[in-house]
This record gives sequence, C-alpha cells and structure tokens, in this order.
Amino acid sequence: SHNALMDEMQTQVKELCFMLDQNTSEDQFDCSAWVTCLESYVIDYNNRLLYSVISSHIFEKSAQEFDTFLGNLEKVMEHATNEIRPLEDDQEKARLYKMIVKFYDHVNLANQQKLMFTNNRKELQKQIASELEPKISEATKDMTSQLIGLVSIFTALLFIIFGGISSLNGIMSSLSTEGAPYPVLPVLIVATAWAFCLMNLLFGFMYFVLRIAN
Repeated sequence: SHNALMDEMQTQVKELCFMLDQNTSEDQFDCSAWVTCLESYVIDYNNRLLYSVISSHIFEKSAQEFDTFLGNLEKVMEHATNEIRPLEDDQEKARLYKMIVKFYDHVNLANQQKLMFTNNRKELQKQIASELEPKISEATKDMTSQLIGLVSIFTALLFIIFGGISSLNGIMSSLSTEGAPYPVLPVLIVATAWAFCLMNLLFGFMYFVLRIAN
C-alpha cells in the first residue's frame, strides 16, 4: 500500500541520516558505504528522496551535532566529486552524483531554515519585550502608587479618627464632671468646631496623598 511504501522510504532516509551522525575521526567515516546505501535507495524508489525526513532530522540537532553531520556529508561530497563525478558518461553514476548533490543542498537549506527560524524567534522575543516592558513598568508603578495611596489613607483615617475621638472624649468628659467650669452650649460649639476641623483635615490629607500617588 501507499502508506507502507512511504514508511519504508522514511525508514531508509532516516537510516541515511543516522549514518551521517557517526562521530568519527577525520578518516574513519565510510563514505563508500553511505554512497552504496543511497544508490540502493535511488534504484528502489526511482529518485524520490523524502526531503521532509531530512529537514526533521536537521531541526532536532544541536549546533555540535549538526557540525558532525555536515562534516561527514562533506566527506561524502568530496568522495563523490573525486570518485563518481568523473564517471558522468555512466547515466546511473551521473544520476547518483546528482542525488548526492541534492541531498547535500537540502541539508544546507534545512539548516538555513532552522537558523532563520531561531533568529526570527529571538527577534520576536526582543520586540515583544521592548513593547511590553514599558507597559508592565507603567502598570506596576501605577499599582504601587495606588497601594501607597490606600495605605496612607488608611493610616490617616486611623490617626485622625482615633485622635479626634480621643480629643472629643476629653471635651465631652467635662460635661459629666461635677461642677464643670464650662456651660453646655460653649462645649458643644467647641466640639462641633473641632469635628469640622477634623473632617477638613481628613479631606485635605486624602487629597494630597492621592495627588502624590498619581
């Protein structure tokens, strides 16, 4: 079936990629074995190379792993240029050389796509950060100002209300003292005036705290 054929092709292309992953010394990679595997694949599947499998393999690699992969492939290219390209009169060899060049070209294309994607993502992250950081800083500053304002107002309320109550309590207590030196009416007038002053003091304090907070 078509699915089974595609699975077989993907498996063989992956095997070609895995062979290039070998971390060998400069002269140990077997270029002839890799070329033989590619030649067998080309014959079996009539030059239909699955580039998507190569791309997926490249995208998963770190920079060091890709250097190893590309180093082995460059050895294959050198081998093909010296050993296969001179046999261009042989159509099979000419087709094989062309497939090696296509494989090499697509590997470099996939790597360029990966680098471009990585760079674009970094640039996008920088752009998002540059756009959001001022707004986040402004929102944080505004929240901090509001918090300071609330705490300040709450503190003012405590001092003014309890201070006012304590003062009024001192004034009113004179009414309950036997033989108070002051008549009731003047005491009530003083108490009312003092309460009026406290309300204005509270309003003024809240007004200036909100101005500072903004």
